[in-house]
Amino acid sequence: MGPFGSARNGAAADAAPAGEEGIAAQLAALFIGAVPLALLAVVINAAVLGWFLTGSASPATLAVWLIAMGALSLARYLDARAAHARRGDERALARHLRRAQAGVLLSGGLWGAASVFLFPVDNVVHQAMLTVVLAGISAGSVTTFSVCLRVCWTLLALMLLPLSVRMLMQQTEVGYAIALLTLLYFVLMLSIARRYHDTVVESLRLGYARERAEATVVQQAYYDPLTTLPNRRLLCDRLQLDIARHAQQGHVGALLYLDIDRFRLVNNSCGREAGNALLRAVAQRINDLLGGAYSIARIESDRFAIVLTELGGTTPAAADRARQRAENLRRVLAMPIELEGRDLQLSASVGIALFPSDGDAPDDLLRAAESALAQAKSAGRDCARFYLPQMQAAAKARMDLEGALRRALRDGELTLHYQPQCDRHGRIITVEALIRWPRGDGEMVASPSVFVPLAEDSGLIHELGEWVVGQALRDIRSLDRETGAARPQRIALNVSPAQFRQVDFAGGLASRLLTERLDPQRLELELTEHVLVADFQDTVRKMDRLRELGVHFSVDDFGTGYSSLSYLKRLPLDALKIDRSFVRDVASDASDATIVETIIDMAHRLGLQVVAEGVDNPAVKAFLEQRGCDRYQGFLLYRPLPLPTLVTTLREQVRAAG
Repeated sequence: MGPFGSARNGAAADAAPAGEEGIAAQLAALFIGAVPLALLAVVINAAVLGWFLTGSASPATLAVWLIAMGALSLARYLDARAAHARRGDERALARHLRRAQAGVLLSGGLWGAASVFLFPVDNVVHQAMLTVVLAGISAGSVTTFSVCLRVCWTLLALMLLPLSVRMLMQQTEVGYAIALLTLLYFVLMLSIARRYHDTVVESLRLGYARERAEATVVQQAYYDPLTTLPNRRLLCDRLQLDIARHAQQGHVGALLYLDIDRFRLVNNSCGREAGNALLRAVAQRINDLLGGAYSIARIESDRFAIVLTELGGTTPAAADRARQRAENLRRVLAMPIELEGRDLQLSASVGIALFPSDGDAPDDLLRAAESALAQAKSAGRDCARFYLPQMQAAAKARMDLEGALRRALRDGELTLHYQPQCDRHGRIITVEALIRWPRGDGEMVASPSVFVPLAEDSGLIHELGEWVVGQALRDIRSLDRETGAARPQRIALNVSPAQFRQVDFAGGLASRLLTERLDPQRLELELTEHVLVADFQDTVRKMDRLRELGVHFSVDDFGTGYSSLSYLKRLPLDALKIDRSFVRDVASDASDATIVETIIDMAHRLGLQVVAEGVDNPAVKAFLEQRGCDRYQGFLLYRPLPLPTLVTTLREQVRAAG
């Protein structure tokens, strides 16, 4: 609290209704600043009054009065100069305000004393002169000191009331008239002082409100409201200056682009408020470590940027210093953060771009740092990576592929192929739907391992998943119509985590099955272990609803995620699909063989079927047959087939069996 917030007198008391210490300080500054000009008027009027009263008043009394007024005026002037020299010191301003107010009241007392001790009893002209001088001083005091209303009112009383009393003591008609006029003038000056004070205070309040509004606009435009750090706009403004200065001086700087690993998981599990508290704690740690020397900004969500300046004159030296600071930053953020009464361990990924070599404009440099950050996250997170020019080409290719995928979805350029799953005798039991993106020449635009993760990152996965489900249901009807009794028992569909987490996933799928008039038992959904355990209660609820309709479920890529007997017992599962990474070398690798044997034995004991994917040679199939595997999927048996080819294959299988 400032000095005027605790002392509710003088200027501070007058500004109290506004509740703004800044206005009180401005009123105090106005009061003190008016003293020199007021002293000039005091000295001139005192000299004029002394000259007029010479011969009418006692010489000794007049001399004492003039000396007292002069000494007081000099002291007030010196104090006003001292206050001006220390105008930035709030405590000093408070002390000078009290002395200035005391000086004004002492001066008013001396002017009032002139009416008593220097009153020219026998000289009406001099009486009129004294009245005029006091009236003028009073009027000047109103315009000068009414910013401190109480002081101004007291000053008017000290100057005018003694004159009115002295005139009444004359007991003459002229004295009574002047006394009455003086009292009326006193009341008028009080009213004028009030209006003038209110006008000044209101003007200051409006100015203060305007400044606050402007500051709010600037804060909202250039600062992040959650962490109070600069935002992207202000960072770019500062970065533009830093890039130009480093290019001119031959120095090298760096931009660190930091992302909190798995922040979304914290936000989803602990709630938005906890996530916000975590972001504020992270911002504080970054600021404590680097804020004194470098610019820090929150770019978006859980991403921060730090501008490191003047790291050296050569790129290798600057890169080494940037790497050291990035590692220090990661170590600081790795220390536990207390959140809702528990310690939370974080990690961070950092992308580093050097300037001006990696970008001569803020947007270019940010893109370079973001590309480096993507490389750090691809490398497993919790690390720092430098930008390489080829990253930008890869990022552009990724953007082009995303645009092409959007057009392919819109124009119907995608298709489904089906890879059969066979029993040990080679009979097709189930077919798995696999998405493909063919070109006109029969070649593929991109592998699903490339464009499916891209769809997940860009948000296209929801639209892509809806298309896959719709197309698969239509293909089931085509298979039934074209193959009759040769049709496979089920079609298996892979469901992405984002698609399964949709609130209406189960209801939407049930509605589609009803609309297409398809038997739900013809459908098998393949879910990864990560999907099953991410939100277990929600998973159970959705699976139970679909299982009541007859939909089957299998665990895809079993053994690569969060394998747990607990969820295997509690979920309505039908089969486990052993990941191809275990199946591929099962005939030659003892560890893989042990793992596969254990999975098959465990699944059968739990009443689940086992599907092995990646069966690409006879030795692998023979090994799996000996261990009692139920279904086989791989190139040894069938490659993924277009729907017409699958229809032909199913028909031939029936003819061969007959």
